[in-house]
Amino acid sequence: MNRAYTPLCPRIKYVWMLGNAIGVTLFMVIVCAVIQGALVFAAPELSLLASETSSFTPGFIVLACSCVLWLILLAAALLLPFLQYKVSGYAIEEHYIFIRRGIIWRHTIVIPLVRVQNIDTEQGPLLSLFKMLDLSVFTAAEQQRIPGIEQEHIDTLRDKIAHLTRLAKEDV
Repeated sequence: MNRAYTPLCPRIKYVWMLGNAIGVTLFMVIVCAVIQGALVFAAPELSLLASETSSFTPGFIVLACSCVLWLILLAAALLLPFLQYKVSGYAIEEHYIFIRRGIIWRHTIVIPLVRVQNIDTEQGPLLSLFKMLDLSVFTAAEQQRIPGIEQEHIDTLRDKIAHLTRLAKEDV
């Protein structure tokens, strides 16, 4: 059955890109610090702090390779949100909520409205910066999230799900 999925807010790509860039950068800073720290303690003459006349110490080479790796990871982190956005979406029907996501492994989550127990909104600093919220739908078994709903649409969407949930529970 062809279902009309509502696409996520286009600004969510930038939230994902910024979050990925921050995560990759922090990861690489930690990796470089650990490697340089290990060089300082294990072989101080090989670290960046070595007082040799040559600037191409093994510590410098590790740092240069780390920068190249960081650039590669950063490029991937900035491109993946565009692919992720293309396949992500949600559909709210009379008895079910459908959430679609995944780049390589595609997932379609089907939530029966009769099982919905709670609806919640979340907003972290990046979402707040871009004026969006995440909508979480709770059942007895799990929580599912619809990311990046615009602030002006969140109340309407939450009320629609709550209304359809009440109708579904009355039918049972």
